[in-house]
Amino acid sequence: MCDVCFEEPLSLPEDVFENSGTSSFVCLQSQSSKRRAGTEDCCGCNLGEDALFICQDRNTTGDADGICSWASKGMDAAEYAQELMRNCLLAVQKEQGEIDPKRVIKQAYTCTVAKGSSTACIMTVKPNSLHVANVGDGGFALIRNGVSIYPSPVKLHSFNQPYQLRKASKASDPSSAQKFEAPVKAGDIIVTAGANR
Repeated sequence: MCDVCFEEPLSLPEDVFENSGTSSFVCLQSQSSKRRAGTEDCCGCNLGEDALFICQDRNTTGDADGICSWASKGMDAAEYAQELMRNCLLAVQKEQGEIDPKRVIKQAYTCTVAKGSSTACIMTVKPNSLHVANVGDGGFALIRNGVSIYPSPVKLHSFNQPYQLRKASKASDPSSAQKFEAPVKAGDIIVTAGANR
């Protein structure tokens, strides 16, 4: 089952972890300060300029943090992030074999035509490991026993100028995505979010 939105934490299948009898959870939440009227998704969730997807049967999730400064140019800052995440979901569904998060971002970026820009983070859980591709200042934290053991680094051009996906000559493209791999265990919590500015 793949969804572009959800209301409850996602329980990952037990077979993601070797010899595990415990499920793990991924929970994504929009920053309340970015919520604005008119940006409800298909379930009525208001995500502001952000967008996300979860594809449970491929153990993959992604989020995009739309760049709100586009609103000052009369554009809907959410459109790019939403289209990018829809295209990421389609790329995940079409992937043969193992999911490559960086390839997913590249395929989605190629298909996205909306004006605007966003950061992007795609994560997939494979047996005993988390694989991530991240563009910009969003990212994830891996929490084990209540302690953050792996916060992802951010990638900025300068203060408050994150790398971001956008089809323009002076913009970042999927080749700027940082790739990460981290070991995971049953009971780990993975949190992903856009930057809190």
